[in-house]
Amino acid sequence: MWGLERQALQKYRQHHRWAAVMLSLIAAVMMPQMNMLGNGLASAAVTQTPTVLPSAAPVMLVDTYALGIAALNLTAQTPWQVHPLVPLTGGCPHHYQLKAQDWAKLSDAQMVVANGLGLDAFLPAIKKRFPNLPILELEQNLDLLPAAIPLGGEEKHQVKHDLDHHHDHETDHNAHVWMAVDNLMAQVRQFQTALENWAATRQGRTTVQKNGKNYLRELKKLQAEIHLWRKQHAVKGKALVLSDGFAYLVRDLGWQPVLWGKEEDSGISPKELVEVLELIKRENINYIFAEDGQSKMATTLAQATAAQIVYWTPVLQGPWEKDGYLKLMRQNLAAVSKVVKR
Repeated sequence: MWGLERQALQKYRQHHRWAAVMLSLIAAVMMPQMNMLGNGLASAAVTQTPTVLPSAAPVMLVDTYALGIAALNLTAQTPWQVHPLVPLTGGCPHHYQLKAQDWAKLSDAQMVVANGLGLDAFLPAIKKRFPNLPILELEQNLDLLPAAIPLGGEEKHQVKHDLDHHHDHETDHNAHVWMAVDNLMAQVRQFQTALENWAATRQGRTTVQKNGKNYLRELKKLQAEIHLWRKQHAVKGKALVLSDGFAYLVRDLGWQPVLWGKEEDSGISPKELVEVLELIKRENINYIFAEDGQSKMATTLAQATAAQIVYWTPVLQGPWEKDGYLKLMRQNLAAVSKVVKR
């Protein structure tokens, strides 16, 4: 039976991309002894590795690291192969320009999973070139921060937010939502629902439901650790954030995040230094959150003030493993715990 299904699948792939996905799922369910696992990359360190994959196994491309790890979890024990659309060394999707090899991957894909909220600047081009390719944008039911964080004081006063230096996303929201665990959980639920609806059989839906339940349980544990940290440390006031995504985790730990709006570690002009020092003094900021790549700028600010620096990862790249996101977020918790004492 598998041979017949594979022949039909190959025929349909030539004419209709979506039919290929459905037949792949049906074929996988009819042959459970093949024990296929949709985790794609050969270099991935995962709990299981497929020994056999059909030549027509469906390919899923995911454009952020956090959603890629979510996909590895949700598609376990299914035929899906999960690959990053933006290379793990490519940085933020907003700054990334698709290359020839990326377009080649897209031509063989059956689904693209995207963060949405304007972060994925290349999506319009993908939709135009591949109008029949299903694209799932996970941007519903999220607790969003604005792209410009109010500073307080005068009601209309806001952080200077120069769009030439800052991410000029197509929305007024901070699109780096995966840095808030509750937001990632909301995205996982949307993702799970979509995969359940697309599953060809009850067995397929049950597998996705089980996978989603397991991963959401692990995310809830991480969320509880963040809540406990906030309760134990009881931080107050504002913190300066030099990388957009950090605003979400800074908020969840108890601070009010303040964005300066200059992310590149290109040094600080005298005018900019005066501006940000006035901001730090006016808002009584004691902590600065920065990426490792912003060390020059963060060190300059710390030397001119009493503020302490916390270096975090923005979780844009990491191990292609089912617990990769959890590891990096706990790494961030450990980093802030070294600086902020109870």
